[in-house]
Amino acid sequence: ELSIELERGPEELCAKRLTITDEESNAVLALCISSDAIEFGFKGDLGAETIKRLFHKDLRLSGSLEGDVSGRIASSHLAGLTADGTLTVRDLCYTPARGVPVRVESAVMDAKGDILQVKTAAIRLQETPYDLKGNVVLTGGELQLDLDLSASDIDWDSLRSSLASWETETDDREKTATSGESFLGMPVRGTVRVHAGQFTSGDTTWKPFQARLTFTPNGLGAEVTDARLCSIPTPARIIPSDEGRLLILNLNARDLDLDPALSCLWDRRVVVTGTFDLKGELSATLDQGKMSRTLQGSLELLARDGRVYHSTLLIRIFSLLSVADIFRGKLPDLVKEGCAYSSIQAGFTLKNGRLLIDEAVFDGSCAKMVGTGEIELESQKVNITVLVSPLRTVEQVIGYIPLAERILGGSPLSIPVQVGGDLSNPTVTAVSPSAVASGLFDSMKKAFRLPFMLRQPLQ
Repeated sequence: ELSIELERGPEELCAKRLTITDEESNAVLALCISSDAIEFGFKGDLGAETIKRLFHKDLRLSGSLEGDVSGRIASSHLAGLTADGTLTVRDLCYTPARGVPVRVESAVMDAKGDILQVKTAAIRLQETPYDLKGNVVLTGGELQLDLDLSASDIDWDSLRSSLASWETETDDREKTATSGESFLGMPVRGTVRVHAGQFTSGDTTWKPFQARLTFTPNGLGAEVTDARLCSIPTPARIIPSDEGRLLILNLNARDLDLDPALSCLWDRRVVVTGTFDLKGELSATLDQGKMSRTLQGSLELLARDGRVYHSTLLIRIFSLLSVADIFRGKLPDLVKEGCAYSSIQAGFTLKNGRLLIDEAVFDGSCAKMVGTGEIELESQKVNITVLVSPLRTVEQVIGYIPLAERILGGSPLSIPVQVGGDLSNPTVTAVSPSAVASGLFDSMKKAFRLPFMLRQPLQ
């Protein structure tokens, strides 16, 4: 059943009372359109099937409504919207002409003047459920947000593509927004607090993830307050600027298990047990191609009391340094036995797309090593010089062969090698002691407080 009361004035057309009644709906609507405003009212409930029968089949909005609300839109633009009352939404689906549909499975909202309070809202976007609550304020032609967004799993790439798909629907009013983010022609300001069980971008996942998004005239910024990447705390800030968004990442991990973190970060065969500390600060300019090209900063790593298994690099170093039958028979089994270490210390600098190894010190039972060099982040090519002292074998040579003790002067050998090629499959070659910087040899003696002798690999 449908009844309507119409009034028409010189500059106004009003549907004073539009009554809708059927087996699932009982509602009264009002609408007045004038030259400077639109006034509306709704009371009762409208079912989804009733809405389908009432409106054109191509209506982009579907679902059911229940509530008691009235409002006014000044100048035929949402920036002038005010409303009072309550509204409950069920299974509301908005299908844009272009872009990804969004479904509001349920929502309860209160309106008071220019403030919309979202008490609860369960939203589904590309099969991902989100919970939303908080306030939205229309003031001064701006959309002010103070919201909490929660989800068990947020896929940033999927979410970003969904949001980008709506941008094709922006009208001329939105394009004239002076700066920052905008929606339906209105500048967006304020804060959205994000809470997620996990947050994924590309192949990288943070568990858990909490952040505060800020919408400013300069653009979208963020402060990541609680996030762990492979168990490593990674608080961060994203600062909008004219050159692009600046990412600042702070690391301060302590006493974490090393091997699970390495397994999460890289697909590798080597197993490294022990605990580690990691600290440093990194920055990168986003929105300028690959982040690795703008990544810069420094890192310090300290690993303690573990063992290294299945290390291709160690196996190839020992193979190169083997000395006839004396060394070959005494090499450690790096697959079953591994190489125990008391500490691994390393300092890194990132700049110009490269990871510079300022100094790395390996204090192990099978060898003591110091290295320096670089890794190209994009190509994963390595160029590292390493001084190696395989102490187990050298001590046996010195202790049991008097001739070796006279030749070596009672000092353990320190032998230079070069590591190159692909990071996943490096090559190890011998280099002349003259090609080794004196600073690296001094670092070897200082790190272990031993009178090492610099030698080429014995033949």
